Amino acid sequence: MISCTRDSEGVLRHQEFTEIECFTGNHILNSVFSILLAFVFISISMIVGITFFECKSSSRDPSARVNARANFLYIWYEMGCILIFTFCLGDEYEYVKLFFILGGSLLLFVNFHFDSPYFNTSIGNMWSCYCALNL
Repeated sequence: MISCTRDSEGVLRHQEFTEIECFTGNHILNSVFSILLAFVFISISMIVGITFFECKSSSRDPSARVNARANFLYIWYEMGCILIFTFCLGDEYEYVKLFFILGGSLLLFVNFHFDSPYFNTSIGNMWSCYCALNL
């Protein structure tokens, strides 16, 4: 909703819907509402992500894990990627994007591969492969 770029006349326009002028009229209300809802959604996702785990190794649940710190880190990484790719438009931000992706994916790989939070080795290997592909 708030992804805006300047057109040839110097007016801020929505990136996808160029007929909408940014931060005028209803766009202000929609932008504020979308930011608030995104903040609520991210907060709930992080709270659920950090508290929802089964810590018993004898559990029949294959997703049982020691803690949820790695998944919490994964949510932060996703949120950071969305923010970076939404607001850092243009070629001058390529190194910022590359540094964030490389650093974040390396951190995720280390947390999921070398310090796997899962008791089930198959699920741990699956997340390790996913993080390796991401890296």
